[in-house]
Amino acid sequence: MNFELASMSLGLMADDATDLLLVLVPDGFKPGRDGLSRLIGEAMKSQALETKAGKLLSAWRAPGVAAQRLVLAGAGDMSAVQVRTAVVAAMALVKSAAGRRLSFLFGPIPPDISMTIAQLRTSLVALAFGATTLLAQTDAAVLPAREQALVLWARGLLHLRRREAAALDTLSQAVSTGLQRAADPATWPALALCACDHAVALHEAGHHEAARERIGQVWPVLEAHATVPLLRMLEADDLLPVRSTPNT
Repeated sequence: MNFELASMSLGLMADDATDLLLVLVPDGFKPGRDGLSRLIGEAMKSQALETKAGKLLSAWRAPGVAAQRLVLAGAGDMSAVQVRTAVVAAMALVKSAAGRRLSFLFGPIPPDISMTIAQLRTSLVALAFGATTLLAQTDAAVLPAREQALVLWARGLLHLRRREAAALDTLSQAVSTGLQRAADPATWPALALCACDHAVALHEAGHHEAARERIGQVWPVLEAHATVPLLRMLEADDLLPVRSTPNT
């Protein structure tokens, strides 16, 4: 099965004739005017769907949805832990499903749920753990640059957490792919954190100076978006630029 991390809206995804559409539905979901949003809203209103992490609702040929099968997964507050819970539960349900293409979509995140770039990073780890088999089978080369970079980043983080040598090349590919969209400043925070993960992989492989150089390349953006624990870790590994210390 080919895995696709979709970046379209719910309305557009409703018209996508994928084999299986998996949508994460957060707490506080507010349906829009499109058919898929209304379907999710009606399911929540009737209590057929709960947004508690891991709660699922599956439908075959749902009205107004082009996908053969629709799976709605409650994702709670969209934290990394709850995203992982939702993805693991959904993967257990769909792993035996027929079809070649699975599209994965985050539902609209309400204003009172702040999904920071750092949370995106940890959510990618959760996604990698929950969909390991799908990530292994995904041909990232056929995806648009944004989706390629996210899939490669998730794979690389999984390798890094497992201390596997493949982390180095995979994260290097993720950075290179992300650079294809670097003309858009909105991509810089995610690119900086991805480059940071590549630097950690370089450091763990014994390439300390290359790791420091990688951090230096993205430092102006990374300094503004990295969490204090991440900066402390970089400081402990002597990867921070000269005269730079984490904010307290």
